[in-house]
Amino acid sequence: MKEIYKYSDIPYEYFLQKENIIFKKENHVMNKDKILFTLDFPFIVKKVDDDCMYIMSRSKLGKIDFEGKAVETFSFSIMGKKQIKYIDEKLFLLREEIENDWVLSKGYFKEGITWSIPMEEDLGISIIKDRFIILKSEDRVFLCDDKMNKLWQHNFLDLLKGEEIKQHGEIIVHKGILYIYLADKRNNKNTATIAIDAETGEIKNKYKGFAGKLFLYKDKLYTAGYYKVQILDIETEQISEIDFTDILKPKDLQIHWNNFIVEDDYIYFIDGHWATTNKMGILDLKNRKLAWETSIEINDGINNNIREIKISGNRLYAHCSDKSLHIFEKEEEIT
Repeated sequence: MKEIYKYSDIPYEYFLQKENIIFKKENHVMNKDKILFTLDFPFIVKKVDDDCMYIMSRSKLGKIDFEGKAVETFSFSIMGKKQIKYIDEKLFLLREEIENDWVLSKGYFKEGITWSIPMEEDLGISIIKDRFIILKSEDRVFLCDDKMNKLWQHNFLDLLKGEEIKQHGEIIVHKGILYIYLADKRNNKNTATIAIDAETGEIKNKYKGFAGKLFLYKDKLYTAGYYKVQILDIETEQISEIDFTDILKPKDLQIHWNNFIVEDDYIYFIDGHWATTNKMGILDLKNRKLAWETSIEINDGINNNIREIKISGNRLYAHCSDKSLHIFEKEEEIT
Protein backbone atom coordinates (compact mmCIF):
# COMPACT_ATOMS: atom_id res chain seq x y z
CA MET A 1 0.00 0.00 0.00
CA LYS A 2 1.20 3.52 -0.70
CA GLU A 3 -0.35 6.85 0.22
CA ILE A 4 -1.34 8.75 -2.91
CA TYR A 5 -3.50 11.63 -1.63
CA LYS A 6 -4.25 13.56 1.51
CA TYR A 7 -7.24 15.89 1.75
CA SER A 8 -7.96 18.31 4.58
CA ASP A 9 -11.27 19.50 6.02
CA ILE A 10 -13.31 16.47 4.95
CA PRO A 11 -16.39 16.26 7.24
CA TYR A 12 -17.14 13.14 9.23
CA GLU A 13 -20.19 12.43 7.04
CA TYR A 14 -18.76 11.64 3.62
CA PHE A 15 -19.59 9.10 0.90
CA LEU A 16 -17.59 7.16 -1.67
CA GLN A 17 -18.86 6.86 -5.21
CA LYS A 18 -16.22 4.83 -7.06
CA GLU A 19 -13.14 7.06 -6.67
CA ASN A 20 -15.19 10.16 -5.92
CA ILE A 21 -15.38 11.59 -2.40
CA ILE A 22 -18.81 13.15 -1.95
CA PHE A 23 -19.79 15.37 0.97
CA LYS A 24 -21.80 18.46 1.86
CA LYS A 25 -20.16 21.75 2.79
CA GLU A 26 -22.47 24.65 3.55
CA ASN A 27 -25.01 24.48 0.71
CA HIS A 28 -22.59 22.83 -1.73
CA VAL A 29 -22.21 19.19 -2.70
CA MET A 30 -18.49 18.59 -3.10
CA ASN A 31 -16.31 16.03 -4.84
CA LYS A 32 -12.96 16.31 -3.06
CA ASP A 33 -12.17 20.02 -3.46
CA LYS A 34 -14.51 20.60 -6.41
CA ILE A 35 -18.09 21.92 -6.13
CA LEU A 36 -20.48 19.63 -7.99
CA PHE A 37 -23.52 21.83 -7.46
CA THR A 38 -25.07 24.31 -5.04
CA LEU A 39 -28.64 24.41 -3.76
CA ASP A 40 -30.41 27.51 -2.50
CA PHE A 41 -31.86 25.85 0.60
CA PRO A 42 -30.48 23.89 3.58
CA PHE A 43 -30.29 20.14 3.04
CA ILE A 44 -28.66 16.91 4.22
CA VAL A 45 -27.12 14.21 2.01
CA LYS A 46 -28.64 10.92 3.18
CA LYS A 47 -27.16 8.38 0.76
CA VAL A 48 -25.04 8.14 -2.39
CA ASP A 49 -25.51 5.46 -5.07
CA ASP A 50 -23.60 4.87 -8.29
CA ASP A 51 -25.76 7.16 -10.41
CA CYS A 52 -27.54 9.44 -7.97
CA MET A 53 -27.77 10.69 -4.41
CA TYR A 54 -30.58 11.24 -1.95
CA ILE A 55 -30.94 14.53 -0.14
CA MET A 56 -33.46 15.74 2.44
CA SER A 57 -34.54 19.26 3.26
CA ARG A 58 -37.24 20.45 5.61
CA SER A 59 -39.86 20.20 2.88
CA LYS A 60 -38.55 17.60 0.40
CA LEU A 61 -36.88 14.27 -0.08
CA GLY A 62 -35.01 14.29 -3.37
CA LYS A 63 -33.32 11.76 -5.61
CA ILE A 64 -30.91 13.83 -7.71
CA ASP A 65 -28.02 13.29 -10.11
CA PHE A 66 -24.46 14.49 -9.63
CA GLU A 67 -25.19 17.76 -11.40
CA GLY A 68 -27.95 18.59 -8.94
CA LYS A 69 -30.82 17.82 -11.32
CA ALA A 70 -33.82 16.20 -9.69
CA VAL A 71 -34.61 12.67 -10.82
CA GLU A 72 -37.53 12.29 -8.43
CA THR A 73 -38.75 14.29 -5.44
CA PHE A 74 -41.30 13.88 -2.71
CA SER A 75 -42.69 16.88 -0.81
CA PHE A 76 -43.34 16.79 2.93
CA SER A 77 -45.99 18.60 4.86
CA ILE A 78 -43.86 21.01 6.84
CA MET A 79 -44.46 19.98 10.43
CA GLY A 80 -42.10 18.53 13.00
CA LYS A 81 -38.81 16.64 13.06
CA LYS A 82 -38.16 14.05 10.38
CA GLN A 83 -35.87 11.03 10.22
CA ILE A 84 -35.25 8.92 7.14
CA LYS A 85 -34.96 5.41 8.58
CA TYR A 86 -34.46 3.63 5.25
CA ILE A 87 -34.17 4.62 1.62
CA ASP A 88 -33.44 2.89 -1.69
CA GLU A 89 -34.44 3.30 -5.32
CA LYS A 90 -37.91 1.89 -4.58
CA LEU A 91 -39.11 3.24 -1.26
CA PHE A 92 -38.36 5.17 1.89
CA LEU A 93 -39.38 4.94 5.52
CA LEU A 94 -39.92 8.26 7.24
CA ARG A 95 -40.27 8.79 10.98
CA GLU A 96 -41.95 12.10 11.70
CA GLU A 97 -42.90 13.98 14.85
CA ILE A 98 -46.43 15.37 14.63
CA GLU A 99 -47.75 17.27 17.66
CA ASN A 100 -45.32 15.52 20.02
CA ASP A 101 -46.25 12.06 18.65
CA TRP A 102 -44.05 10.03 16.30
CA VAL A 103 -45.41 8.41 13.15
CA LEU A 104 -43.68 5.94 10.82
CA SER A 105 -44.65 6.22 7.15
CA LYS A 106 -43.81 4.16 4.10
CA GLY A 107 -43.59 6.11 0.86
CA TYR A 108 -42.59 6.08 -2.78
CA PHE A 109 -41.34 9.06 -4.78
CA LYS A 110 -44.11 8.72 -7.39
CA GLU A 111 -46.98 7.22 -5.39
CA GLY A 112 -46.44 9.16 -2.17
CA ILE A 113 -47.18 7.81 1.33
CA THR A 114 -48.89 4.41 1.28
CA TRP A 115 -49.42 4.01 5.04
CA SER A 116 -48.61 5.62 8.37
CA ILE A 117 -48.71 4.20 11.88
CA PRO A 118 -47.86 5.52 15.36
CA MET A 119 -44.37 4.59 16.52
CA GLU A 120 -43.24 6.20 19.74
CA GLU A 121 -39.92 4.38 20.05
CA ASP A 122 -36.99 5.09 17.74
CA LEU A 123 -36.38 1.57 16.46
CA GLY A 124 -33.68 0.24 14.16
CA ILE A 125 -35.18 -0.93 10.87
CA SER A 126 -34.00 -3.27 8.13
CA ILE A 127 -35.95 -4.24 5.02
CA ILE A 128 -36.51 -7.86 4.01
CA LYS A 129 -38.51 -8.16 0.81
CA ASP A 130 -41.71 -6.23 1.63
CA ARG A 131 -41.37 -6.70 5.38
CA PHE A 132 -39.41 -4.97 8.08
CA ILE A 133 -37.10 -6.21 10.78
CA ILE A 134 -37.58 -3.81 13.66
CA LEU A 135 -35.08 -3.81 16.49
CA LYS A 136 -35.83 -2.31 19.86
CA SER A 137 -32.33 -1.91 21.14
CA GLU A 138 -33.29 -2.54 24.73
CA ASP A 139 -34.81 -6.00 24.77
CA ARG A 140 -36.26 -7.60 21.63
CA VAL A 141 -36.33 -8.12 17.86
CA PHE A 142 -39.50 -8.68 15.84
CA LEU A 143 -40.80 -8.93 12.28
CA CYS A 144 -43.81 -7.03 10.96
CA ASP A 145 -45.53 -7.00 7.60
CA ASP A 146 -46.04 -3.76 5.70
CA LYS A 147 -49.18 -3.04 7.70
CA MET A 148 -47.17 -3.41 10.89
CA ASN A 149 -48.87 -6.63 11.94
CA LYS A 150 -46.40 -8.47 14.14
CA LEU A 151 -45.43 -11.84 12.63
CA TRP A 152 -42.96 -13.02 15.26
CA GLN A 153 -40.95 -11.71 18.19
CA HIS A 154 -37.96 -12.80 20.28
CA ASN A 155 -36.86 -11.26 23.55
CA PHE A 156 -33.09 -11.12 23.93
CA LEU A 157 -33.30 -12.73 27.39
CA ASP A 158 -35.01 -15.73 25.81
CA LEU A 159 -32.42 -16.00 23.06
CA LEU A 160 -29.47 -15.88 25.48
CA LYS A 161 -30.05 -16.69 29.13
CA GLY A 162 -28.27 -14.32 31.47
CA GLU A 163 -28.57 -11.31 33.72
CA GLU A 164 -28.44 -8.27 31.41
CA ILE A 165 -28.50 -9.23 27.75
CA LYS A 166 -27.77 -6.53 25.17
CA GLN A 167 -27.65 -6.58 21.39
CA HIS A 168 -24.58 -4.98 19.80
CA GLY A 169 -23.71 -3.89 16.27
CA GLU A 170 -25.84 -4.25 13.18
CA ILE A 171 -28.16 -7.13 12.46
CA ILE A 172 -26.80 -9.02 9.45
CA VAL A 173 -29.33 -10.41 6.96
CA HIS A 174 -27.99 -13.02 4.54
CA LYS A 175 -29.94 -15.51 2.41
CA GLY A 176 -33.06 -15.09 4.50
CA ILE A 177 -31.31 -15.55 7.84
CA LEU A 178 -30.79 -12.92 10.55
CA TYR A 179 -27.56 -12.97 12.52
CA ILE A 180 -27.70 -11.11 15.84
CA TYR A 181 -24.86 -10.69 18.31
CA LEU A 182 -25.87 -10.75 21.98
CA ALA A 183 -23.76 -10.31 25.10
CA ASP A 184 -24.38 -10.41 28.85
CA LYS A 185 -23.32 -7.11 30.36
CA ARG A 186 -22.79 -8.83 33.73
CA ASN A 187 -20.76 -11.75 32.37
CA ASN A 188 -18.34 -11.10 29.50
CA LYS A 189 -17.99 -14.83 28.81
CA ASN A 190 -21.71 -15.21 28.11
CA THR A 191 -21.95 -14.28 24.41
CA ALA A 192 -23.52 -15.72 21.29
CA THR A 193 -24.50 -14.99 17.72
CA ILE A 194 -28.06 -16.10 17.04
CA ALA A 195 -29.27 -17.21 13.60
CA ILE A 196 -33.01 -16.69 13.00
CA ASP A 197 -35.10 -17.50 9.94
CA ALA A 198 -36.38 -14.10 8.81
CA GLU A 199 -39.66 -15.41 7.43
CA THR A 200 -40.74 -17.72 10.23
CA GLY A 201 -38.80 -16.57 13.28
CA GLU A 202 -37.40 -20.08 13.77
CA ILE A 203 -34.09 -20.15 15.64
CA LYS A 204 -31.72 -21.91 13.27
CA ASN A 205 -28.60 -21.94 15.45
CA LYS A 206 -26.86 -20.39 18.45
CA TYR A 207 -23.14 -19.88 18.02
CA LYS A 208 -21.93 -19.59 21.60
CA GLY A 209 -18.77 -17.54 22.00
CA PHE A 210 -18.86 -16.12 18.48
CA ALA A 211 -18.64 -12.59 19.77
CA GLY A 212 -18.13 -9.07 18.48
CA LYS A 213 -19.15 -6.78 15.67
CA LEU A 214 -20.38 -8.98 12.82
CA PHE A 215 -18.91 -8.37 9.37
CA LEU A 216 -20.26 -10.28 6.36
CA TYR A 217 -18.07 -11.06 3.36
CA LYS A 218 -19.43 -13.48 0.80
CA ASP A 219 -20.68 -16.53 2.75
CA LYS A 220 -18.66 -15.93 5.90
CA LEU A 221 -19.17 -13.89 9.05
CA TYR A 222 -16.16 -12.36 10.78
CA THR A 223 -15.51 -10.94 14.22
CA ALA A 224 -12.20 -9.50 15.37
CA GLY A 225 -10.63 -7.91 18.43
CA TYR A 226 -7.36 -7.70 20.32
CA TYR A 227 -5.19 -10.24 18.49
CA LYS A 228 -7.76 -12.73 17.19
CA VAL A 229 -10.06 -13.17 14.20
CA GLN A 230 -13.06 -15.53 14.27
CA ILE A 231 -14.66 -16.83 11.08
CA LEU A 232 -18.08 -18.46 10.80
CA ASP A 233 -18.57 -20.31 7.52
CA ILE A 234 -22.31 -19.93 6.95
CA GLU A 235 -22.47 -22.83 4.51
CA THR A 236 -20.77 -25.40 6.77
CA GLU A 237 -21.68 -23.71 10.11
CA GLN A 238 -18.08 -24.24 11.23
CA ILE A 239 -16.20 -21.66 13.31
CA SER A 240 -12.45 -21.17 13.00
CA GLU A 241 -10.09 -18.80 14.81
CA ILE A 242 -6.79 -17.23 13.81
CA ASP A 243 -4.56 -15.98 16.62
CA PHE A 244 -2.16 -13.18 15.63
CA THR A 245 -0.83 -12.55 19.15
CA ASP A 246 2.76 -13.43 18.30
CA ILE A 247 2.64 -11.14 15.26
CA LEU A 248 0.74 -8.11 16.59
CA LYS A 249 1.87 -7.89 20.21
CA PRO A 250 5.58 -7.26 19.43
CA LYS A 251 4.45 -4.47 17.07
CA ASP A 252 2.25 -2.94 19.79
CA LEU A 253 -0.79 -3.40 17.54
CA GLN A 254 -4.31 -4.60 18.29
CA ILE A 255 -7.40 -5.05 16.13
CA HIS A 256 -10.04 -2.57 17.21
CA TRP A 257 -13.22 -4.65 17.57
CA ASN A 258 -15.44 -2.08 15.83
CA ASN A 259 -13.10 -0.82 13.11
CA PHE A 260 -12.14 -3.50 10.63
CA ILE A 261 -13.07 -4.55 7.10
CA VAL A 262 -12.64 -7.94 5.43
CA GLU A 263 -12.02 -8.31 1.70
CA ASP A 264 -10.77 -11.43 -0.01
CA ASP A 265 -8.24 -13.03 2.36
CA TYR A 266 -7.30 -9.79 4.12
CA ILE A 267 -8.54 -7.93 7.17
CA TYR A 268 -7.97 -4.17 7.22
CA PHE A 269 -7.99 -2.78 10.76
CA ILE A 270 -7.46 0.29 12.90
CA ASP A 271 -5.28 -0.24 15.96
CA GLY A 272 -6.77 0.18 19.42
CA HIS A 273 -8.86 -1.38 22.16
CA TRP A 274 -11.38 0.96 23.84
CA ALA A 275 -10.35 3.82 21.55
CA THR A 276 -8.63 3.84 18.17
CA THR A 277 -5.10 5.17 17.70
CA ASN A 278 -3.24 6.68 14.74
CA LYS A 279 -2.07 3.26 13.48
CA MET A 280 -3.62 0.72 11.12
CA GLY A 281 -2.64 -2.43 9.29
CA ILE A 282 -3.58 -5.32 7.03
CA LEU A 283 -3.52 -8.96 8.09
CA ASP A 284 -3.19 -11.79 5.58
CA LEU A 285 -5.68 -14.39 6.82
CA LYS A 286 -4.54 -17.08 4.40
CA ASN A 287 -0.83 -16.90 5.13
CA ARG A 288 -1.21 -15.67 8.72
CA LYS A 289 1.06 -12.64 8.54
CA LEU A 290 1.02 -8.87 8.90
CA ALA A 291 0.97 -7.73 5.29
CA TRP A 292 1.23 -3.99 5.91
CA GLU A 293 1.18 -1.39 8.67
CA THR A 294 1.46 2.37 8.94
CA SER A 295 0.92 5.29 11.28
CA ILE A 296 -0.55 8.68 10.37
CA GLU A 297 0.44 12.03 11.81
CA ILE A 298 -2.80 13.53 13.12
CA ASN A 299 -3.11 16.94 14.74
CA ASP A 300 -6.48 17.64 16.31
CA GLY A 301 -5.03 18.42 19.73
CA ILE A 302 -7.29 15.92 21.52
CA ASN A 303 -7.66 12.37 20.19
CA ASN A 304 -5.25 12.22 17.25
CA ASN A 305 -6.87 9.02 16.04
CA ILE A 306 -8.11 7.33 12.88
CA ARG A 307 -11.90 7.41 13.11
CA GLU A 308 -12.92 5.17 10.23
CA ILE A 309 -11.61 3.22 7.25
CA LYS A 310 -13.37 2.42 3.99
CA ILE A 311 -12.44 0.46 0.87
CA SER A 312 -13.50 1.29 -2.66
CA GLY A 313 -11.92 -0.47 -5.62
CA ASN A 314 -8.19 -0.72 -5.04
CA ARG A 315 -8.11 2.16 -2.54
CA LEU A 316 -8.15 2.34 1.24
CA TYR A 317 -9.52 5.52 2.83
CA ALA A 318 -8.59 6.53 6.38
CA HIS A 319 -10.56 9.40 7.90
CA CYS A 320 -8.97 11.00 10.95
CA SER A 321 -10.08 13.06 13.92
CA ASP A 322 -8.51 16.22 12.48
CA LYS A 323 -10.80 15.81 9.42
CA SER A 324 -7.95 14.76 7.17
CA LEU A 325 -8.64 11.97 4.69
CA HIS A 326 -5.69 9.80 3.67
CA ILE A 327 -6.00 7.66 0.55
CA PHE A 328 -3.82 4.60 0.05
CA GLU A 329 -3.67 2.61 -3.14
CA LYS A 330 -3.13 -1.12 -3.31
CA GLU A 331 -0.10 -2.14 -5.26
CA GLU A 332 -0.36 -5.14 -7.56
CA GLU A 333 0.16 -7.47 -4.65
CA ILE A 334 0.02 -6.71 -0.95
CA THR A 335 3.24 -7.98 0.59
